[in-house]
Amino acid sequence: MLLPALDSFLHECGGKGVALDTNIALLLAVGRFEPALIEVFKRTKAFTRRDYAMLERLVSQIAPLQTTPNVWSELCNLAGQLAEPGRTRFLQWLPTHIAGVGGTYHPSDTASREPEFPRLELTDTTLLLLGGQGFGVVTDDTGLHIALLARGIPTINFNHLRTWLLE
Repeated sequence: MLLPALDSFLHECGGKGVALDTNIALLLAVGRFEPALIEVFKRTKAFTRRDYAMLERLVSQIAPLQTTPNVWSELCNLAGQLAEPGRTRFLQWLPTHIAGVGGTYHPSDTASREPEFPRLELTDTTLLLLGGQGFGVVTDDTGLHIALLARGIPTINFNHLRTWLLE
């Protein structure tokens, strides 16, 4: 049942592109940097290398990747919790690997006027606005996923894909 949903998602947003929320972008970045860190770094250890491989397969089918400066800020703050010397190496590596990912800015005062803002807060509200521009969104956040669906924005809850993979 999930495969048709995934096919539909890829079809709906294949031309414009897809945004990744912070946790999914962090999983992708840490996996590309050093896959062994996925299952030991406190901010990604809820995921497995198998999840990362599935995310890479998904990302390879969608282009371009898109996000917001808010997601990058959160990702850098979370990555800052890596132990040294990994933290420094990761933050030196990151700029060259995010260069190809588009970033769309939405002013905080604009995002804060959205009715979902009190529930989603700033970063997820900017993803909601980005989705409103025709981008699909991959998230592991149920609240964001539901808000995107309510607005008719293509979205995939990464946890649903993980569950499907286990079946």
